[in-house]
Amino acid sequence: MTTKQQERDALAKIEKILQGIDPDGYVNTAFAGCVEDAHRNIDEDAAYSERDRANHFNNLVGKLTEEKVALEKEIETLRGRVMSKGDVAQAHILASKRVGALQERIKQDEQTILATCATPECNSFHVAVNQREAALREISDLTEYRDRIGAILGA
Repeated sequence: MTTKQQERDALAKIEKILQGIDPDGYVNTAFAGCVEDAHRNIDEDAAYSERDRANHFNNLVGKLTEEKVALEKEIETLRGRVMSKGDVAQAHILASKRVGALQERIKQDEQTILATCATPECNSFHVAVNQREAALREISDLTEYRDRIGAILGA
């Protein structure tokens, strides 16, 4: 087993060789960062290496690529669940039309109630009252729904 001093001496010889050749040549390019790692390894009793860092980052890139593919699939799935602006606009129109139809129904029911109020025991009276109350509840729900859709559309 070599001592730290022997390691330092060997590294000094390597550095001298590298300094004597083209700094942009093949060998210096291959050793880029390695000499610095060797100094740190000796000083810190560590095992830093460009190869290990490269392997780590390659593994990380592989994991991130897999995650990216999974997220892209999830995005496609979610796109299929999201309504387009045109679909939202159509829902707004349908809700508005239904509110209008219910308002007409309420007017008809109120006319029936008024026409039959002299005989409240009449079946038509009770049916009209129940239908009117149901229509009022549905209008309340639909109006809230329509208004929320309108807010989404910025209307």
